[in-house]
Amino acid sequence: MMRFKSISLSMGLTLVGGAALLSAFASAAHAASCRQWDITGSWTIEQTNGFLVDLKLQQDGNDLRGTASFTTSATDTGTGNLDGSIDGNSIQITIYWGGRSGAIGEYKGTINPRGRLEGDTFDRMNPVSRAGWHSLQTGGRCVDSGVTPQSAPGVPVPVTPKEPDLRKGLQKPGKFFQQ
Repeated sequence: MMRFKSISLSMGLTLVGGAALLSAFASAAHAASCRQWDITGSWTIEQTNGFLVDLKLQQDGNDLRGTASFTTSATDTGTGNLDGSIDGNSIQITIYWGGRSGAIGEYKGTINPRGRLEGDTFDRMNPVSRAGWHSLQTGGRCVDSGVTPQSAPGVPVPVTPKEPDLRKGLQKPGKFFQQ
């Protein structure tokens, strides 16, 4: 009898573990299919050329507005206004930096399934000045995935396994499975 309970417990744990794994796949598919993100709020992006850029974003539908500031050292700072757009997981932001340089930063990128911003930038006034960038945090929020766990294509919905009936399959004392 002890062996049968051990086998049943093992099968139950395997089913529960499999259901948890399928649930994780369903969550990943859900996040990857986001049709509309909300990236309102404060973001810090790090550029590959050493600049740290702080963004304060307001989002209205697909339109972005806000302010930006940057630092490279204690004496090299700047501020500017920005506008842009968001379409699915694609973002485009233009920052009009004030000050003597008159630089206009073009930022194009994507929002990854975990809500992190990443992409490339260049200075419209000096197009050879380019850098990669990424946000230091994940803060994007999916507001329209268009997919429910029941309709995720190709991902089965996890089912909670039923308790096994320990009496089934017994022919006589000492036998564990029906032949």
